[in-house]
Amino acid sequence: MSTNRIAMLKERAEAASKTAREIAQKASDDNRDLTDDERHDYDGAMAALKSVLEGIKTTKADEAVIAQAKDFADSVGVPADGGDIKARAKSLGLTASENISSSYHN
Repeated sequence: MSTNRIAMLKERAEAASKTAREIAQKASDDNRDLTDDERHDYDGAMAALKSVLEGIKTTKADEAVIAQAKDFADSVGVPADGGDIKARAKSLGLTASENISSSYHN
């Protein structure tokens, strides 16, 4: 899912970058400053690039959090599907407490 999001963001970045480059190149080729309209469009393209960059950073940070949670779950023995409650509890020591509890009830 996040791979698709990053790909979409990269496409947006490429489009915005192309727009900004074309505007700047046209003014440069004409040996002039940007017109007000060109400046507006250029600034919009650059703002879009900044927004895309933030989106990519956020997506990558989210991926890191998910990977960290998965690694933690793997290290404590939680099944990928979450497993049933009793199985998860056993991996955290419920078996020992069940044994202690049953020895008091016998």
